[in-house]
Amino acid sequence: MPSIEDIPTRPPSPTDFGQAFNYSVWTPNTVIQLCQVPWNSDYRDIVKFANDVALQEYLASNATQPIQLKKMSYARVGDPVRINLPFNSVFKYNYIKVSNPAQPITATYYDDAGQHSVGDTGRAYYYFITDVKYIAPNTTEIHVQLDVWQTFGFDVTFGNCFIERGHIGIAAENAFSNNGRDFLTIPEGLDIGDEYTIHQTYKNEIGTTGEASPSCWVMMGIAADITEDPGTVSEPKLKMASGSAVEQLPQGCDIVFFKSINNFVNTMSVFKDTPWVTETIQFIMAIPPVENTEAFLTEIEVWNQDPSWKAYRLGGIYEPDYDTTVKTDWRADATANIPARYQHLKKFLTYPYSIIELTTYSGQPLILKPELMPGDDIEVTTVQHVSPPSPRWAIMPKYYNAISASGDVELSGEYLDFATFLTDFPQFTVMNNGYLNYLASNRNQIAYQYGAASWDYTRAMQQNDVQYGQANASIQNQAGQYVADTNARSATMGLQNQMTGANASRSIIAGGVGDLAQGNVAGAVGGALNTGVGAAMSMYQNSSQTAIDQTQATARVNSNISTSGYIADTNKEYGQFAAKGDYQQSIAGINARVQDAKMIQPTVSGQMGGESFLLWAHRGWNIYTKIKQINPGVMGMIGEYWLRYGYSINRFGSIPASLKVMDKFTYWKLKETYLTSAACPEMYKQTIRGIFEKGVTVWSDPSEIGTIDMASNTPLSGITL
Repeated sequence: MPSIEDIPTRPPSPTDFGQAFNYSVWTPNTVIQLCQVPWNSDYRDIVKFANDVALQEYLASNATQPIQLKKMSYARVGDPVRINLPFNSVFKYNYIKVSNPAQPITATYYDDAGQHSVGDTGRAYYYFITDVKYIAPNTTEIHVQLDVWQTFGFDVTFGNCFIERGHIGIAAENAFSNNGRDFLTIPEGLDIGDEYTIHQTYKNEIGTTGEASPSCWVMMGIAADITEDPGTVSEPKLKMASGSAVEQLPQGCDIVFFKSINNFVNTMSVFKDTPWVTETIQFIMAIPPVENTEAFLTEIEVWNQDPSWKAYRLGGIYEPDYDTTVKTDWRADATANIPARYQHLKKFLTYPYSIIELTTYSGQPLILKPELMPGDDIEVTTVQHVSPPSPRWAIMPKYYNAISASGDVELSGEYLDFATFLTDFPQFTVMNNGYLNYLASNRNQIAYQYGAASWDYTRAMQQNDVQYGQANASIQNQAGQYVADTNARSATMGLQNQMTGANASRSIIAGGVGDLAQGNVAGAVGGALNTGVGAAMSMYQNSSQTAIDQTQATARVNSNISTSGYIADTNKEYGQFAAKGDYQQSIAGINARVQDAKMIQPTVSGQMGGESFLLWAHRGWNIYTKIKQINPGVMGMIGEYWLRYGYSINRFGSIPASLKVMDKFTYWKLKETYLTSAACPEMYKQTIRGIFEKGVTVWSDPSEIGTIDMASNTPLSGITL
């Protein structure tokens, strides 16, 4: 427990109790000045004067004559102060300055080391008038609240504080470093509207079918070798392709490239009469030009083709990536879209207030955050994959979201994780002449059928001739037999007549001898005559009968020969007619099949498929880059808010000693306020912390509070975060 000696002695006169002046006790002879100021006790706005002298000069310019208090008054919080002024004279003021010209004083105290003197400093105190009450005609009661900031603010030094919001984000010369990525991407929690406004759209061609400068390639897969002579319909030839290795991927068929649609069409016209070649086409696909491949293209000599209709094979390992600048200095255009009033608010050039849309209109747009784009140019990398079955072009922003815009693009940035694609390229068919293909495919069969028909005709005619000859031989045989039979009958009749005559002679001789022997001469003569007449009659009868038989036989033979000849002639005529008719029918049947072949439906090689709309609607493939920003109405709303309160910062930073980063006013809202020194009690240090942590605007000129255009506030130089 301290002894009486430990208690310091009170200062000698004139510093007796009641004569010390401070913010809570106004000693006699205290001078007050009633003032009208534009700031108020809620501390939303404070003024940073250069020093206390500047503050007092400002207050003196609009204060009443000084009023001296003759008695000591207590000015503790909530305690009123009475002054000898009429109510109406006081009512129009909201601020008072309180000082005591007797200050400063020197105080003395004692300790073990002896007596000590402590010098004081003169100080004015400033108060808000919170209420005025009528007491008497010459007495008015005022309620006051100490203006902590103007009273103690000159004695406060700020340390490194956590800045939640303020104008320092606008004023800092490094605020837009790394395209705003470092400091300007803190979410604001503001309503940015439902839709973006498209301000600019830039178009870059990847491939086009336009008439002016077409740059569309055609890729064809074919199983036949189109460099070889395909022959004709009567002598077709077909040589199988030897295969390809596009992008080092094996392909069983030949992959042939044409650098224009016209070259492809002209080449197909060469093979329009050789469908056995075009029938081997596996696919026909339109693709964008394949960049970086000139050294890897080999021109091929298509059979019977105009040299200007060039076709190529693609081999080797070429670089599939290539870069394209789709827009230079895009931020200049985006800044021009912002009203002049807000163009210095660079946060409008960051997400979500501005975006870049990268699209090919294929349903896979990319939404780019501007701060993640390196530099002021929009550059894209395209990776092209050509080899079937699914060629595609991948398009991505170069170095997007990379720490450094350098090095291997594949290892820097999002690369294929953030890409839009051209896929599902249109595929087309080629028509094959089914008639010519039938003739070529059946040429040997048709020739065989013609030969077989001719052979059948020749054989039938030969068979008819043989049968006719056999019939004639049969007729001649009948005639020969008739002659032989006739000759035989004539010989038989002669023999019979001879025998009859001989027998008659014998009978005559025998009878005559007998009669003569008997002496019957007359009988002998008569018998002889009788025998001779009988023999003659018998011979006549034989001759006549023979003649009759021969006549009858001749008539019969002639009739048979005539009939046989007619039959032979008619059989020959019919056989020749039938053989000729059969031949003609066979030929007609072959010709009918050939004619019917003309009605064979054309065959189709390849297949229809893919996405041809882009190729038709936009005459090719394009990259579209769109600069989109929030609509002007929302931009004005947000812009005014930023002009007044600055940006969200959410980081530790140094507070300038002047508390100003703008020439007119500076807004501060601190999350954690460090005061490295403060010549005031802890209660008022906490008050100052509370002023800055709730948010306060520091003004340079009090007359501008609430009167100036917010856009007239410009950054000071030399400010950094």
